[in-house]
Amino acid sequence: MFVWSCLRPEEGINKAEMFLPPDTNTKERRRFDLDDLRVYYLICEELGIAEEEHIQKSFYYLMKWAGQDKFSGEVGLLRNYIMRIKKERKDRSSEWDVLMM
Repeated sequence: MFVWSCLRPEEGINKAEMFLPPDTNTKERRRFDLDDLRVYYLICEELGIAEEEHIQKSFYYLMKWAGQDKFSGEVGLLRNYIMRIKKERKDRSSEWDVLMM
């Protein structure tokens, strides 16, 4: 289950909406999961980690598991890893900014 925050004051929409993905083990869910995976891959490319062997293996298996129950748990591990890398880089960048003052 996903929560989207719909903040479009110009349209009078300012609320959180619940968005449920399609049922597992369906073509629609597989497409849904693969679309999410594309976004994660773009983020990995942006971070420069898309070609790392363990990332490539993760994407290989996640593509196989798209649409299945195990996809959600495994993609969560990838998401956590990506977030950790982003945080580490942001912290390093902040440290560098302080040193440059």
